[in-house]
Amino acid sequence: MLRHRPLPGGVAEFGVAGRALRPGAPDPLGDRPRVRPGQVHGTSVREAGAPGSLPACDGVFTRAPGLLVTVRVADCLPVLLAAPDGALALIHAGWRGLAAGVLEAAAARFARPGSLAAILGPAIGPCCFEVGPEVAERFDPRAVRRPAGRRPHVDLFTAARLRLEGAGLASPAISGDAPCTRCHQHLLHSHRGSGGGSGRNTAFASVAAAGGR
Repeated sequence: MLRHRPLPGGVAEFGVAGRALRPGAPDPLGDRPRVRPGQVHGTSVREAGAPGSLPACDGVFTRAPGLLVTVRVADCLPVLLAAPDGALALIHAGWRGLAAGVLEAAAARFARPGSLAAILGPAIGPCCFEVGPEVAERFDPRAVRRPAGRRPHVDLFTAARLRLEGAGLASPAISGDAPCTRCHQHLLHSHRGSGGGSGRNTAFASVAAAGGR
């Protein structure tokens, strides 16, 4: 399990539970009740105040302390947005969602996007995310690498940073030194690395109780 440190104020936890170190290992998040969005690679961000399933959305917004919010990823990018007042959003941002504006939709849930902190979790890196020209053209050129003699490579981390800055976040407030999922398959599931047969990583986050973390 990868846990991010340090955390923005008001956030109790943020991390990614990846590949089990041994067969049959228990869920590292235990039996904690959680929010599970029905991910569709879209831009819908729904609010949650209690555990359960949220239909057809790729982001969860909450103000409820201790509520475990989750998204499932296996090369797509998990993104945490956190406000100083203790609200947070956890987003599943694949290339389709990024290109369509899921991060902007999540930032718009907050009263002051300029006050937000963002953390980018692990995803497939620009080293491995080779795409066709029809995908590359949907991204800011600054997020596209064009190796000589090869198809374009999209940098999801740079693409997310650019989108978040466009939504009003300050560049220094966006962090995350996360590994490439395809390069680290001993720790994390990778859809591309497995040829489509991988499991899923679970990104998770929760709001801290008042006066705590």
